Amino acid sequence: QLAYTFLDARFDQAYTSGSGATAAIVAAGNALPGAPRHSLFGQAQVKGPAGMTLAAETRIESRAYVDDVNSDAAAGYAVLNLSAGKTWQAGGVQWHAFGRIDNVLDRQYAGSVIVNDSNRRFFEPAPGRRVFVGLRASL
Repeated sequence: QLAYTFLDARFDQAYTSGSGATAAIVAAGNALPGAPRHSLFGQAQVKGPAGMTLAAETRIESRAYVDDVNSDAAAGYAVLNLSAGKTWQAGGVQWHAFGRIDNVLDRQYAGSVIVNDSNRRFFEPAPGRRVFVGLRASL
């Protein structure tokens, strides 16, 4: 699977944001904050014998500005995730065991931004490496 998004979201016209000492002129052509221009998702999955599956996925995003005046931006990032699973039948019940590791390389990056935060606390950290395991039964 592969998905790519190109988003060229910009302000068409200049305008003044806020008032008084906090007023700022937002220039025409500034990028819309909070939206990365490039996003790429890719996943390769292999289905093996005896109900086994293995998958690797990556998510890559370009920087995202944090405010209308484009004064700062969350850096672009790339993360790698891995997963595995096994499905089998036992006594009329279909079982599926699975595991997943997100952010395998334990990258530190801004997972989201608070657009136009008046306290300039724009950046929200993404979680570090995470491990999930589970077992599902279908009757």
